[in-house]
Amino acid sequence: MVTPFFCGLGQKFPIVLNSGNKIKLNADENDVTSSNLICKQHIFKKVKFNEKIYPGEDPKFISDAKKAGFNVAFSPSIKVENRKRNNLVGLIKQIFNYGKMRPRIENIFETIKKPHFLVPSLFVLYLFLLPLFLSISNLFWIPLGLYFFLIIIFSLYEGGKNRDIVGIFVLPLIFLTIHLSYGLGFIYGFFKERVFK
Repeated sequence: MVTPFFCGLGQKFPIVLNSGNKIKLNADENDVTSSNLICKQHIFKKVKFNEKIYPGEDPKFISDAKKAGFNVAFSPSIKVENRKRNNLVGLIKQIFNYGKMRPRIENIFETIKKPHFLVPSLFVLYLFLLPLFLSISNLFWIPLGLYFFLIIIFSLYEGGKNRDIVGIFVLPLIFLTIHLSYGLGFIYGFFKERVFK
């Protein structure tokens, strides 16, 4: 899936996620979202698209369609360009809402099976508890150092691949923003849906 998004500087960075450049005949929400979903009309008669759980309606629809016996496929030759947030505050709100909806559309045990949805919230909890951890040992700096090392490597890769020097410097901020926003949203959604409801 190619997902173009715009950072505050107005630069465009297409990032290839999970599926890469191969046709995938058993796709899931990691490969397809409602922004690039094409389906036949008769499917909507059997599987409901619940707009009340925005912005979590697409993974729920895809999951329900698969449970109903429909095939979900991904093709890299079909590209869809969507309107994305053109500033950092808009991006933060968008990603926070994605995280907030995850506990509403599935329970924690389903999320544990897809750890990439859980890791950002664990990262936020780690950052929150870091002062306590550091009072025990300075070794607790290592995960944070590893995190920044990885986002720099991914930023170099994406910026180099797209021949965009600005991207190399902007993408670490974008990655950090996405991870923190999603993690905070997930934690907020978890407590709102599962604890205080």
